Amino acid sequence: EDFTHIGHYDTIPFGLADIVTKDKIPKNIDKWQKEHQAALSNHSLPDTDRYGEDRWEYVAVKDYYQARHKEAHTLLNFAMANNHHRPSLYKAEEIILWVVERHPEPVPSFYYRNLGIIYQQMLMGETDRKQAKIINPKMIKAFSDYLRVASPQEGGYNDIKQVVEHAANQNL
Repeated sequence: EDFTHIGHYDTIPFGLADIVTKDKIPKNIDKWQKEHQAALSNHSLPDTDRYGEDRWEYVAVKDYYQARHKEAHTLLNFAMANNHHRPSLYKAEEIILWVVERHPEPVPSFYYRNLGIIYQQMLMGETDRKQAKIINPKMIKAFSDYLRVASPQEGGYNDIKQVVEHAANQNL
């Protein structure tokens, strides 16, 4: 893998690959997402139950889910840079929920962590108390799922543990 672009350029997901760009996040998120999705394969995925981890079919499925997660992560970064941009957060949530439901076990821990961050961002921009009461348990569940599958040595593990404990004691 070539890392010579670091410090000069960044990458943005584009289908199963990344494009090199000067922008960390797309300026036009809707245009980027349409182009990214068009670049993704539009056919049915192999059944991972039929193939072992050493088979190309299994690797292709995991690569596809990773590309979808990177799409959600880009939407999350866009939302955080744009005042908790709600449409991007909702789309990122939808994508990660879809991915973790279908991804072969084990689901990478950071998928759950990023889902929790999406809910955390939703809460930060939420002014409706009823909505906050709906979002808070989703955040607790996503971060709890992260804590269940992540190694305690992972960076941020203890911080997320504190967020879960604090959020569980909130009276929203």
